[in-house]
Amino acid sequence: MMRIRSRILLLSNIPRSVPRIKGYRDVIAEMTETDFLEHFRVSRHVFEQLLDCVTPHIISNYVGGNEPLPPDQQLSIFIWYIANQESMREVSQVFGVSMSTVHSVVQKLCDVILRLRNRLIRWPNEQQRQDIAQAVQGTSGFPGVIGYLDGTHIRLSAPIGGDRDYYNRKGFPSMQLQAHVHYIRMVKIITCHLTRPL
Repeated sequence: MMRIRSRILLLSNIPRSVPRIKGYRDVIAEMTETDFLEHFRVSRHVFEQLLDCVTPHIISNYVGGNEPLPPDQQLSIFIWYIANQESMREVSQVFGVSMSTVHSVVQKLCDVILRLRNRLIRWPNEQQRQDIAQAVQGTSGFPGVIGYLDGTHIRLSAPIGGDRDYYNRKGFPSMQLQAHVHYIRMVKIITCHLTRPL
């Protein structure tokens, strides 16, 4: 019995090597605008604008250990995670980082975007509302519509604090994202609300 325990202890101390994709940042840099939009669900231009806003809030000084991820990689991880229905494990493999790094990046950027919401999220003014209503009516036939409301679940790797309240009706832990969007040449998020499933 003692031999089995010591073998288990030895095996448990062996570092695991998880296969990861290397150099995916280079792949992203080579993506066409269409591919980028398809994978990240935002244009490269919107990505760059968002990066400019969040960079001062996500840069950290190197204090030893693993070097901090560059801001563009952090934002890529965050947007990939919220734009696709992939687990943190899958995102970690795509970007060549650990699951705990993905979790930290997603949590940090959620906090930053929440703090910057008044700067990042704006309602259209009166003229813009009239323009949007005309565009929506022209494409869909619905008069007086200035936006659409929809929601989705962002899968969590584990419920926050083990709280059962984070399990949705489909049985997995998630945060619920509700977004109001309008259409003029492309989808634009106007406002978002993130909460536990109701």
